[in-house]
Amino acid sequence: MLKRLAIFSSLVMLFAGVAQGAERYQTLASPQPTSVSDKVEVVEMFWYGCNHCYSLEPEIQEWLKTKPDYIEFVRVPAVFRDNWVPLARAWYVIQTLDLGEQVHVNLFRALHEKKQNLNNVGLLRKFFVDEGVSAEQFDEVYNSFSVDSMARNAAKLTRDYKITGVPSIIVNGRYMTS
Repeated sequence: MLKRLAIFSSLVMLFAGVAQGAERYQTLASPQPTSVSDKVEVVEMFWYGCNHCYSLEPEIQEWLKTKPDYIEFVRVPAVFRDNWVPLARAWYVIQTLDLGEQVHVNLFRALHEKKQNLNNVGLLRKFFVDEGVSAEQFDEVYNSFSVDSMARNAAKLTRDYKITGVPSIIVNGRYMTS
């Protein structure tokens, strides 16, 4: 338990300068199961369209370089509304095709620095083609049962964690800060 609190405290300190209100955390009334049992799971609930998530990303990238092996970091795209689904599916395309952190960062940059509108499948297809993915491969993965299931699960987790805003960080399904 002390190990988990130490991890959570260090995460709060890491994000304190970026996320407003990060000095506080809450214990979830209904703890959620984690995807791993032998590690401490840290979940980032994010949305590509969120300025705060974009501002937090460099801090997360730095933290990932030094995170201990006993921590499993998981990104989950928050889905509050139907119009958030395309960008959630985009995250799962990145994951499924193993496109890596750079494409993840590039998607943030396209939205926040280049001010690109990527809120529909056609615009996302063009983004992924520009990243080296064929239009056919994008369509196949974006419309796959697997990506659909993961996006639906992300929406369920958004509800189950009772997320009210992004970014939100959840530690071991029990503690949350945003």
